[in-house]
Formats: sequence, C-alpha cells, structure tokens
Amino acid sequence: MVSCAALAANVSFGGLPSPSGKAPARISDVPLAQHSLLQQAALAAAAWNEANAAISARASAPPRSGAAELREITWEATDQRARIILHWTQAPDAPVRQGQRFVAVPMDIFPDPGAMQRLVNTLPEWLADASQEANHLVFRVADDLTITHHHQAAQTWITIRPIDKQAQQRRARLPMALATAHQPRWGSLGTPPSRALMLAAAGSLQGLVEQTPEPMPPALDEITKEAKLLAELPDPHTLPLLSPAELAGKALSLRAGDETKRARIVLEWPTAVEASHQVKNNELLLTFDQPLSDAGLEKLPQVLANWIGDVRFGFNTLLLRPLRPNTRFAVLYQPTRVTIVMSVEKEVLAEQENRDIRARRLDYLESRLDVVTDGTKDGRGKLRMLLDESPRNTEFLGNMANWEQQLSRWRRALNYYDRGLRESPGEANLIIAQALLRQQYEPSLDLGRTWRNTNLGDEAWITDTATFSAPMSNRLSFELTAQQANFTAHTYAVGGFTFADIDITRRQGGASMRLDYDDADHSEMGVMFGDSNELGLRAAHQWRWEKNDLTLDLRYREPYWGYIAAAAGNVARNRVRGVWQGDMDWAINGLTGNAAVEYDTYVFTKGSGNVGEVFPQTGDFAHTVGYQFSLLHNIPEYNFTLSYSVDGEFTRDVDNAPNFDLPTFFVNLTDRETHAVNVSWSDLLTDYLDHRVVLGYSYDRVTKGQGPGALLGLTYSPFEDFEVDLSVQYAQAQQVGEDATTTTTALRATWIF
Repeated sequence: MVSCAALAANVSFGGLPSPSGKAPARISDVPLAQHSLLQQAALAAAAWNEANAAISARASAPPRSGAAELREITWEATDQRARIILHWTQAPDAPVRQGQRFVAVPMDIFPDPGAMQRLVNTLPEWLADASQEANHLVFRVADDLTITHHHQAAQTWITIRPIDKQAQQRRARLPMALATAHQPRWGSLGTPPSRALMLAAAGSLQGLVEQTPEPMPPALDEITKEAKLLAELPDPHTLPLLSPAELAGKALSLRAGDETKRARIVLEWPTAVEASHQVKNNELLLTFDQPLSDAGLEKLPQVLANWIGDVRFGFNTLLLRPLRPNTRFAVLYQPTRVTIVMSVEKEVLAEQENRDIRARRLDYLESRLDVVTDGTKDGRGKLRMLLDESPRNTEFLGNMANWEQQLSRWRRALNYYDRGLRESPGEANLIIAQALLRQQYEPSLDLGRTWRNTNLGDEAWITDTATFSAPMSNRLSFELTAQQANFTAHTYAVGGFTFADIDITRRQGGASMRLDYDDADHSEMGVMFGDSNELGLRAAHQWRWEKNDLTLDLRYREPYWGYIAAAAGNVARNRVRGVWQGDMDWAINGLTGNAAVEYDTYVFTKGSGNVGEVFPQTGDFAHTVGYQFSLLHNIPEYNFTLSYSVDGEFTRDVDNAPNFDLPTFFVNLTDRETHAVNVSWSDLLTDYLDHRVVLGYSYDRVTKGQGPGALLGLTYSPFEDFEVDLSVQYAQAQQVGEDATTTTTALRATWIF
C-alpha cells in the first residue's frame, strides 16, 4: 500500500528486474524541487507507477530466510519536520548506527542510487545525502538540523528537525518541495505551469487514478481536481483590477469576476506568499504570511453581489461569507497568487430559480410575523434562507438590515443596507436608515461643557468632557475620554467646620476597548486615571437576547470626585454593578423596563487640607448598596413617553472621624430613595432642528425632600456629520424648611468622521 504522504514518494530498488525482464525506466533526473506543482505531480505519478512495478516484481521473488528485507520507502514533510519511513518485510534486528548528523541503516539489498538521488532532490531543504556506504544506507543532514530514528513494528522511522527555534524560523522561509496532505505548502514552487502542461498533467493523473487497482493518496487526488480547475479558468488578468496600486514592495492587487455557476477572486503579491485556509459553517477563512494592504477588499460584495454576503479582513486574515448556504470553495495556491473559486451545483441553481414565487412570498410574510411576535432571530433565520434564493430582492435586504440592527449587529446591518442601495439606489427608506446607523456607529468626536449651580452656598460646577470613539470593521471599538471639573463655593459649613471660598479643579480620563461577538454580545476592558496618579481598571460584559440584555460591570480603584471630595484628598471607588433592561410588551405594548443593583466601596488614598488633619488615615471608610428601577411607556405615534423610576442608596460607614460623618459627607454619601414621575415629548421644529421637553416631580422617602423638575433641549443638525445639542434643566427640592434650587446648562458638539 502507498502511504498517504503528499505524493508519497515511493522509490524503486536497484538490481530487481521488471516484469518484462528489462530494468525499469527512470523518471527525469532533473531535481524535483525545480519543477512546478503539476510537473511534480506528473513526475511523482510516474515514480509511483515505477515503484509499484518494482514492488510487484519483488513480491514474486523468493524472500531470504530469516533476514528483514527492505520493501518500500515513503516520506512526508511539513515546514517543521521531515520523516522518512523504511518498510521491511519483518521487524529488523540489526542495530542502526546514529550520530548527530547521520543515521546508518544496515541492509543487504540497497535501493537504486538514482532513486535515492531523486529522494534527496525532493527534500533538498531537509536531506543532504542518501547513499550506500559499505553495508549501510546512510542518510545525512545539514549542520542546522538533527536526525533521529526509532523502530515501530516492521518500520524504521527517520525524523529530521531543525536543531533550534532560530533554525526552524529560517527554514520556514525556504521553499518546500512538497508537503503533507494535511497542510499543503505549494506557494513557493517556482513559476506557474503552462496551460498545455496543466491539461496534460491533469489527464495523466486522472488516467493513473483510473488504471491503478489501489486507492490513490488523497493529496494526489486533490492535485488532479485542482489541475483541472486551473486549466478551465481563464487568465486572471482578464478580470477587472479592483486596486489601482502597482505591484511594488508588499502591495497587493485584487481581481474578481463571476459567471453563471462560478465566481473567482485572485489575490496577487509581487513576491512569494504562504497561505492556509479552512472552511467552517459555510465561511472561508484565509491566513497569509504577508499583510493585506488596501486593495479594495471591502468592494467585493459589490462586485460579486450574487455570491458574497459579507467580507471581513484584518492584518493578515480574510473571512468570506457567501450568500448561498450551499456554496463550495476551492482555494488554489501558486507562488505569488492565491485564487479563490466559489461554485454552486447546476441542480441547486435550477431548484432555486424554479421555486414558486407565491410560496416565497408566504415565507417572507411568515418571517415578519415571527418578528412581530417576539421572534426576531427566528424571523431573521427564515429571511436569510429567502435571501439565499433571491439575493437581490430589495425588500428582503431592507428588512434583514433592520432586524440585524435590532439585534445590535450593526456591521451586518450596514452591509445589507449597502446591498439594498446597490439594487435600488434611490430608495428613501434605505438611505435614511443607513445614514442614521452610520451616524450612530461611525468614528466620532464629542466635546461638551456643563454648568451646574445651586443656591446653597453659591456652589457651582463647571465640567468639560471630550470623548473620541472609533468603531472598527473587525469587531473592535476603541474609546478615549478626558474630563475636567472645577468646583467653587462661597461658604460651606458641616460638623463644626466652615469652609470658605473653595476652588478645586480635578482631572480624570480613561481608555477602553470593546469586542463585539456574532451573537451581539460584547466585552469591554479599560483603564481609568486621575490627576493625582490614581489608576483604576474596568471590565464589563453584556449578554444580549432578542428583547433583553444583561450587563455585568466591574471597577477597581475608579477615581471618584463625589461632591467636594477633592477637599478631603484622593478618593477611589470599587464597584460591582449588574444591569438588566428589556421590553415588557407582554404586560403593556410599548413598555420597557430597567433594573440595576450595585455594591460600592469607597477608599481614601490620601488625606489633605483641614480634613486630612482630622481624618488622616487611608483605606476603606464606607460601603454602599444601591438599586434602581424604572418603567417607560413609549407612545410613538405622538412622540410621547411616560416614565416612573426609583433610585436608592444606603450607606454603612466602616471608619468615621469622631462625632460626625465627615468622610461620607465629603463624598456626598447620604441614604436616599427617590421616586420620580416624568412625562416627555419630542418633535421636529424644522428639517434641521428638533426639540424635547421633560416635566416631572420627585419625592425622597428617606430625606422627605420633594419638588418639581423640568428640562428643555434643542438639537441642531445642519450637516450629516455635525450636530450641536443645548439643554437647560431646572430642579427644586424642599427639605426641612430649606429650598434648594439647581439649574444645569449643557452644551455639546459632535463631529462624525
């Protein structure tokens, strides 16, 4: 039997006559590594026939009694090691001599020297020499390799590896003659073969498959299929060039085109490239050893609109999602070129084209009904099957985009909107929906300032914020934030202390990274820092379902400002917070709910000023438990919303200063449970200006404070990539005979890139 190594190089043996009585004809003595892929395939096939003939003749000769005789030599190679296997008629008992650079195998009858030379030519990067010396067959390797052996039943396994990791990395860049069937490396084999040679080699290999009674090695069968496929394809340079860049340096050129039954993508580099691929869940993932430059990969869904549903690419990886679930992929590797062929069987295409239109429409209506009855994912799955049959249906594409957006898969939604607009460029609903989605998820810069004033002690806050968000195409998003707050107060008295003319400025910021998953879940990690060398960490994960989501947020040593915490020193907060929000249509149509629970620990990291003298120690000084719950009923036909909310927090002090709760006061920690009822509405005043109004009333069950509140907001959007928002808020609280009035004015500008 022939081994399943790539083109399993069986070598013939000298001194054994062929069935016709003549010496077996030799294949070309040209080194195998100098031939192209298909030339090597043809030569290997000839060597296979030659070896089989020699083995058949040897099988008819009477074996020598009591001695193990060499029956066959096979080999396999990868980019990390090579292995030569000697097959014996029985387990050998003669000892094998071994050094660091050679293995000497004793035997009586030796292989043909020409066949051994061809084996050396086949593995030039692994084998330096294989020849007869006295009564031993000696295999020698280069100085940066090591060679070992072991016996396994009636086989002797000789393994060659790089002597260290540096040698392995150097040799990984060398051209491989042929590799294993599991990981073919045919990207560095020289110039591509001519069309005549491809057809001849394909015919020769196919004839060999038909004639031999034994099963062919899988790798040889794959080469046959790929040789025929290459021979049928026209010259890749007849395809349109998507990238205008010249092939220079590490530049990449991309060509693509389609036919009725097949589509083709050709990636070409100016130098040799190594690549590998895998197909999983009807998706093709390719990995290259060179970076993917901007060659127009994002345009593939437009060029191959009947074949490709989505394209994602990173530094050196490419992911293709086909439109049809039964699409087959073939990836062909050449020295400087990788060709991807997508095909669908003729019978499948005919079945899709002949399907009854009425049945298709009924399936579409059923998918919409699933969405209305809280089955967005089920409806999306049915609509995806309809899109497989009608990939250019604008109605299907628009609804698919909308449902993907509802599931927070905004990157997929943008792709469906793009496809829909290619089919119907003037469709207003698609244009508006896509513009709103891009505005929400495009890179943006947000600058804002907030003024807050309270009549008690003439307290005033001025807060400046800056946020830069950068969603990426490969599931990652990044965000940078910076904030500065200035607090001033004319007088403030507490616990026997009176603070006068307070003026404090604090700064803090943060950086975070977000990873989105296919099921719309996402994870976040980030760092937070303050202006006094405070450093905090944050990690969060959100699980999303069709109508609900759950978030777990963890923070460690988050810089905390509190009320006038800066007067008391540096304060940090540790937090564990869980948040649920979702639709409650099962109770009232249009009703949504939100609930959160949190546990916080407050830590003094450094005392300062008057408070530092009274409370100089550091460490935990307060724990709080908080909870929030809200119900919101939306009436979209009138742009009207009703809401009810509860916000509570209760504090337990661990260490307090004598006689009064000074630390908890300075971080504004007081027990509270505030109930609030609000009504709001919004509408467009002009094409570029809209407004919102909120009226409400609040009551605190613990402090007995109560009072009305109002907010007026205006949003001006003169351009699609620029927006200005202005809001003014007023709140009044009556408590123990005192009226505290707070006004807040906020101005924000947003640029979208």
